[in-house]
Amino acid sequence: MAKESPRKTFVLSDESVNSYGFRVLTCGIDLTSFKNNPIMLYCHIRAWKDTNDIILPIGRWENLRVEDGKLLGDTCFDMDDPFAVKIANKVEKGFIKACSIGINILERSEASEHIVIGQTRPTVTRCKLNEVSIADIPSNTNAISLYDNNGNMIELTAESVDSTIGIINNQNQNQKEMKLIALKLGLSENATEAEILAKVTELLGLQANLTAKDNEIAALKAAALEADQKTIEKLVNDAIVAGKLTADQKTHFLSIGEKMGIESLQTTLTSMNGVVKPTTVLSGGSAGASVSPDKKWTDYSAKELETLRSDDKETYVTLFEKEYGFKPDIN
Repeated sequence: MAKESPRKTFVLSDESVNSYGFRVLTCGIDLTSFKNNPIMLYCHIRAWKDTNDIILPIGRWENLRVEDGKLLGDTCFDMDDPFAVKIANKVEKGFIKACSIGINILERSEASEHIVIGQTRPTVTRCKLNEVSIADIPSNTNAISLYDNNGNMIELTAESVDSTIGIINNQNQNQKEMKLIALKLGLSENATEAEILAKVTELLGLQANLTAKDNEIAALKAAALEADQKTIEKLVNDAIVAGKLTADQKTHFLSIGEKMGIESLQTTLTSMNGVVKPTTVLSGGSAGASVSPDKKWTDYSAKELETLRSDDKETYVTLFEKEYGFKPDIN
């Protein structure tokens, strides 16, 4: 019993530029006759060739369909043909992954909408599909095979392709490309090369200016951010000195300032009352308590600290530094 044929999906044709500089539009491939006889050859070898090793068709193509501009088909090898079995095994193991179409050209075009970058010959806009071959090296002469009107395969050379497909008029193509560039630049399609170059120079200058402006704006933003951070830190430090915050609250209020902004932070701190120390409440301290060098920062009420700040800055600074680990800014 013959082994079942491997079912592999191949891209039979796409619209990319082939090794001869032309391409085939998928929508223009006539499949009518081919669907009646979806023949699979090997490297376009026909059985009628006068050779000692006759290679018959090795299978057929199934499930022909078009997806994303590509013509796809699934393999069905003749597993009773020893040579076809060899090729099927190569395909199944991934040693052969390509195929090539054999077409009869019906129409070609040099219109700008049919020409892409890198194309040197016209686009085949309509053709008849004769056969599709499993191909070992499809990027060279087997990339595509051409047939004449009598069904005879054309031996592909640069000269034969020129006579069959033709070659794009380079001057006309250059003119088309220049017109497209001019239109993209906002110029008339009849703009001269000098006008196009002048426009390109102008745009490059504008780009350089925009880059410089962007760098300037980024520098100003960075400077403004640094200034804001310094202002926020000063507001928080002043609030600590005023007894409205404790040192361990500094990080929290710095974060609030960065999120809310300077104005909101300032409003919040202004509305806050000074922190009353528990020691002050327990000792019954009052705003008029006397200043003693034996007291610690936490022994004073907010009012006493304000008095000390205005009347004895040196003692105030000493007590503050002992309590928080840094000197206050009281200027």
